[in-house]
Amino acid sequence: MKDVYCLGAFAPEIYDYYGDEDNPFGYIEMTQLNLHIPLGRKAEYESKYWNDLFYNIAEDGEELFIPVSIEPAFGDQIERIDSIIITFNEKVDSETTDPEIILRKGDELAGEEIFSTGGWLANIPANQKKTMIIFPCDREGLPKPIYLEENEKYYITIPRDFIYNYNNPDIKCQKIVIEVTGKEQEPVPFVPTNITPANNSEIESIGNIEITFEKEAKIEVKTPAVTVRKGNDESGELIEPDGGWMAVNDSEDMKTVSVFPCDYDYFISPITLEPEISYYVTIPAGIFTGESKMISEEIKLVFTGEETTAIAENNSEICFVVKNGNSFVISTGNTTADVEIFNAAGEIVSRNSNVNGQTTFAPESNGLYIIKIKSANGTKTFKVMK
Repeated sequence: MKDVYCLGAFAPEIYDYYGDEDNPFGYIEMTQLNLHIPLGRKAEYESKYWNDLFYNIAEDGEELFIPVSIEPAFGDQIERIDSIIITFNEKVDSETTDPEIILRKGDELAGEEIFSTGGWLANIPANQKKTMIIFPCDREGLPKPIYLEENEKYYITIPRDFIYNYNNPDIKCQKIVIEVTGKEQEPVPFVPTNITPANNSEIESIGNIEITFEKEAKIEVKTPAVTVRKGNDESGELIEPDGGWMAVNDSEDMKTVSVFPCDYDYFISPITLEPEISYYVTIPAGIFTGESKMISEEIKLVFTGEETTAIAENNSEICFVVKNGNSFVISTGNTTADVEIFNAAGEIVSRNSNVNGQTTFAPESNGLYIIKIKSANGTKTFKVMK
């Protein structure tokens, strides 16, 4: 071996060793080798004492576009990744506005890859031509921070040649790897923006309770210990549905969750309220979480039983779902409707258009399914469990 090539703009640190067996280059007389490094980086390598090992250092590698600052810096502790700000001494440009940034947790090469919902975008501010800003975004291209777990290490890899010198496009930036650690965070209340039916409503029965948040909501407990007491919040009669309560999130924007009483087959089983009697509903804390440390607090609702004033005049227009063995019979009444069926992950598993009367759905796998019947009369949603 006669030559050693180092492509990095920043010299790796060589630790002290005591014998040739510990030499990172083996039993080789390094003073006789030629070390080839990027153009203009000799002072950097000498600052790391590479000249003590290699007497012949040649700056004959490619010239690199080297940043003067990067935020967050290598080794920083941060709560979330909002953006990566890379500043140079000269005007900057890029090959693309949607770079293939890689974020891994735990290990730079083999760690779990963390994906941004809408990928990553790169932008050069109009008044800061020497700065490149890269940020994770949502599907609409709007900034969406990535929150980090406490005390976990994350590695952000920005590909080589993506950034280059505006005045000399042949001078490009090498691969950049930034190590950051998740910073300890205090829990933040995850507060609903709307609840339907609203607190203090007069209703005939407690069925589906829809809770909407400003941010996407994740369900931590799918069978929450919701309590309903009749007459008094603490000492009133406890009303328990046969199958307990379920929580699902089948909303398109993932911001609205549904909590409902169910029967043994996990169908919605509304709790009928006695007229003019108050019922106290408590949804425990910690059932829903948002980004970072956002955790839902206990939700207390009071409903009053409403007098039933009318009976449906045209039962033939009522949509319903009936379980029949391992399948479900879906009735659209006397109206023509489109029937869409989703699994618990929100993925569509079946779609039937212009159903007139009824259709049958036989799920292949066990689990929760959401059935939506869309007609001129509106959309009806049913949640069923195989």
